[in-house]
Amino acid sequence: MSLGSEEIDYAIDVRDSQGGLAPDTDFARKLKRRPYYASVQVFNLKPGESLPKATLSITKFYDLSRPDKYTIQVSRAVPKELGGGTIKSNTITVTVSE
Repeated sequence: MSLGSEEIDYAIDVRDSQGGLAPDTDFARKLKRRPYYASVQVFNLKPGESLPKATLSITKFYDLSRPDKYTIQVSRAVPKELGGGTIKSNTITVTVSE
């Protein structure tokens, strides 16, 4: 199983309309049993510069086959050397219909 850095460096929180966690896929269950290795990359950006966007496949980790409204938020830990803490994305809502 090969993972890109996006897939191991981000935490993804997916909840249904009742606030419950969306079920994990088989892939996610297997991944959670493996040791965790984070990659640490530091980039110096000038004002106005940005990094390429990361692409995460939510359905690779969560089973969203049941029709519902799901909220999704992605977060990433900041290394202690850079001040620590967590950076969180805006929360989006995705509607899955039949």
